[in-house]
Amino acid sequence: MYIQKERTQRLRSKFGPRVWDRAIGEYGDRVHAESDLEKRAERVEQFNIRRLEPAEQARYAQRWQRKQALFVDDPRSVVNHADVLVQEVMDTPRLSGQHIRTECR
Repeated sequence: MYIQKERTQRLRSKFGPRVWDRAIGEYGDRVHAESDLEKRAERVEQFNIRRLEPAEQARYAQRWQRKQALFVDDPRSVVNHADVLVQEVMDTPRLSGQHIRTECR
């Protein structure tokens, strides 16, 4: 019983309540949902991911803030541009963005 509670707390903390609750809803029970979340975590741990360099991080953050500032005036365009920006971040030479997008689902 203690081990199950610890597992639940660990996974809920790692993935956040929204992802954890969605997994429970998708699988219909805690055991299967937590098993899937653990498998996801194990796959992601195998990725060779590096942090963005501070200059890269600052550059992307600045671009993101500019997009946010324009959202109220032109949300459709900003969402399209933000999607491109996210793809650029995912495709930086840290790990193949496509690999991350397919493995984390």
